[in-house]
Amino acid sequence: MSDLSRPGGRNAALLIVDAQNEYIEENGPLSVPGAKEIIPVINQLCSKVGFELVVLSQESRPKGHVSFLSTHIRQGKDYKMKQTIILPNGESQKLWPDHSIEGSDEAEIHASLEASRDNIIRKGVNAEVDSGDAFLEGDGQSRTGLAQLLRKKNITDLYICGYSWDNCVGLTALKAIQLGFRTHLIKDAVRYREQQVQKEAELLMEAARVKLLVSSMLLDEKVSEGDRRQVADKYMNQRGIHRILKALCAELVFHQPDDPRAFMIERLEKMKDEGENSKKGLLSDEELGTLFTMLDPIEKGNLDKNQVVNALGGLHLAPAADIDQDALVDKDAFVKIVRDAQLAQR
Repeated sequence: MSDLSRPGGRNAALLIVDAQNEYIEENGPLSVPGAKEIIPVINQLCSKVGFELVVLSQESRPKGHVSFLSTHIRQGKDYKMKQTIILPNGESQKLWPDHSIEGSDEAEIHASLEASRDNIIRKGVNAEVDSGDAFLEGDGQSRTGLAQLLRKKNITDLYICGYSWDNCVGLTALKAIQLGFRTHLIKDAVRYREQQVQKEAELLMEAARVKLLVSSMLLDEKVSEGDRRQVADKYMNQRGIHRILKALCAELVFHQPDDPRAFMIERLEKMKDEGENSKKGLLSDEELGTLFTMLDPIEKGNLDKNQVVNALGGLHLAPAADIDQDALVDKDAFVKIVRDAQLAQR
């Protein structure tokens, strides 16, 4: 089990993000579509894989939280659900129904989840700050204690599942990469709130060096020959292997080298050099827009310098020019900054 997709051979932890009644039970105001479908998969991961550590994140918001519409209605404000407002401290805040209130049934970890409750990381606990990823609160400064727990246990590989990819799961994976953890996202153990962003979200994870895998790669499940061929064919199509093999065969027939093995190695090295730029290819405006949205879950409409620099770090880039300390970067400016950083690296 030395392969990077397998947890054996190094200290690995499973992080289950926000598996709470609020998001899993159907017909709730913030329920995630298809949430219950992945619980059996997560249960198998907990019982069969043998992770060094299993951690659960849990939103636990106090009553009167700044993200609740009801908090502002009680103050006499005429706001609407999902409206983005400007708080007295100048921060933007999207308003939601009361949810994940500490001590409530809605905030509890779902009963069908067969995971140890020994290591629960609670977030959203500050009434004045919205929740962010599982490592930091929405202010980007307040730590939840997750990174400290993982490092105390000498964890190097983090496997992530839960709810939802297009919010806390995705943000947590990006932050884990920035913090230096080898990060793996288990695709069939995650659900989206907005399914249409799946393609862009996967591309962004791959660009940030988050390894995408499926649970069968961890569970030693027997895969049928038909399924194996389908997976292999999909992999070869995605990586352009059919095209590479066709090109190599054509060159072998044309040149008829005395040492075919050495010739193929030389040609593969040349293809690698020629394809280096494509591996560092520019993300599309749509993909960068999705990344901006993931980094701005409360829809402030802008990012600060630290968020931009951290996002570039997750993509293994550095700013091509200085960013003002007090800069507020909107989506168009963010796209330009990333684009300039990518071009400067080429």
